[in-house]
Amino acid sequence: METHQPHDTQNILEAPTKAFFAVDFGENGSNEGEATFTASWRPSTCLNGKYLLEPVSLSLQGFLNHPTSSQRLVDLATLSLTTSSTRLGLEWNLSLLVQGNDSALHTQGQVVVNGSTTPGICGSLLENFNPSSGEVSLDLSTPTKSLHLEFRVTQVEENPMRIHIQNGLLRVDSKVVTFEGILDDQNNNCVPGENLTLHFAGGQAMSLEDFLTQYMGAQPCNQP
Repeated sequence: METHQPHDTQNILEAPTKAFFAVDFGENGSNEGEATFTASWRPSTCLNGKYLLEPVSLSLQGFLNHPTSSQRLVDLATLSLTTSSTRLGLEWNLSLLVQGNDSALHTQGQVVVNGSTTPGICGSLLENFNPSSGEVSLDLSTPTKSLHLEFRVTQVEENPMRIHIQNGLLRVDSKVVTFEGILDDQNNNCVPGENLTLHFAGGQAMSLEDFLTQYMGAQPCNQP
């Protein structure tokens, strides 16, 4: 498919809409790995029949096996990106060092950014995208450990950047921390989070800034 950058209608680039890859370590047709990539590109309003090098959707799936055993090293069930005038979405489902039905590491989740845009040069939707809200969900697990993170972004302010967060939850194994507030650096000390409150299971509460400085080694920067 012929594509071009929004600011450059002279240089036409070839971009794939579908591609298949195979890995054969022993060169015997065994295919220790495979991957399938699909893409959809945004139509250009500058050049008839051409497309912008700006994705409507991207998707990748595949696997990689150990060359001398049946152990699956990588199992990528889903990795996808979708974009529109009101929504950006990233989704993934990945396992590493798979053994049977278990995996040494598994992660899945999604990030959704809602917003609005004014179509830019040649119909580009991403160069003027203004985020307004969103959701994050992340799971990470091993046979003995697990982590889950989720929160909602209800408002995004710029100049200065302030991200309003609600329904925040972090669970590490059986330990749970909830959080809400505004993620920013209002006091300009290079450690964000003075307006984001963490609530621990024992009833304690503290700001993210205090947690980062007291327990994570964050150092405030020197002020003029």
